[in-house]
Amino acid sequence: MHTYCLFNLHVHSELVLPGLPLSNGTEYPGITIRREAIPKERLAVLNDDGDHIAGRADGVMRFRVEKGTSIVVDIEPDADEQYVAAIVTGELMSVLLRQRGLLTLHGSCVAKDGEAVGFIGNSGWGKSTLATCFLEHGYELLGDDVMAIDLNAEQPEVIPAHPQIKLRPDSGERFIEAYDTLAPAHTLTDKRLLSDPERFRKTPTRLKKMYILEGQARTEDRIAPLSLREAFAEIVGHTRGTRLLKNREYVASHFTACSELLQKVPVARLHRTMSLELLPELYHLIEQDLTSLHDSMVSVS
Repeated sequence: MHTYCLFNLHVHSELVLPGLPLSNGTEYPGITIRREAIPKERLAVLNDDGDHIAGRADGVMRFRVEKGTSIVVDIEPDADEQYVAAIVTGELMSVLLRQRGLLTLHGSCVAKDGEAVGFIGNSGWGKSTLATCFLEHGYELLGDDVMAIDLNAEQPEVIPAHPQIKLRPDSGERFIEAYDTLAPAHTLTDKRLLSDPERFRKTPTRLKKMYILEGQARTEDRIAPLSLREAFAEIVGHTRGTRLLKNREYVASHFTACSELLQKVPVARLHRTMSLELLPELYHLIEQDLTSLHDSMVSVS
């Protein structure tokens, strides 16, 4: 058994989670990850689309996620266990966190001066690259891939995930001198794992603004405003775990959470050239936007 700290939870796991920090906590773990046989004919019986999620990843594993307290995996003999770990810490952990009342977005998040900035978008859209760029300018990492938001605080807060970023070769080689020596994420991707606990923020942090990324290159870098309707559609569409959490109450609470988030946190669309060479200019563009937001909030108060 291994004990990790993920999303401010002590995770007692029979599954090795590569690259993630072990926890020295002695208290009872917040959640458990264990290996157990799950007969495929039992999946439908075990699944209620809400507090008890059961399903399968073909050729990889069968799984259960229950009541925000446990993840159970039944791994196929030929499956890559690093890939299993990636699914567990990604999609399945997102489901578990939503069962615990958090909103989980597909995003990377950085923080500075007690304020968090989120980059939201699909895989391959540059979330991790942008986050790493901001780390190079003195920011701290709050999480990569899964951005967990607590709406119970007076201002929405991002819960720290873990000090790890997955980077593709083009961006990894730009930021990391010994990129080729990093451990591969798993056999089904060319990404490598950057673990950076020294630049990881361990405390929940107030969310200042979110930027919606795109999957296409633009002719210039530009920050574009979004209507409330557009922002709502983007946040709903980029929420993790929606493919599994289909219970009517979960769907309703999801829409409510997205609406509450947008009442307190501004969202904009980020048009980018997607040029690694122009990342410094993009960083300064976002910094100017964040400064303008701060100035406007000060003048209002």
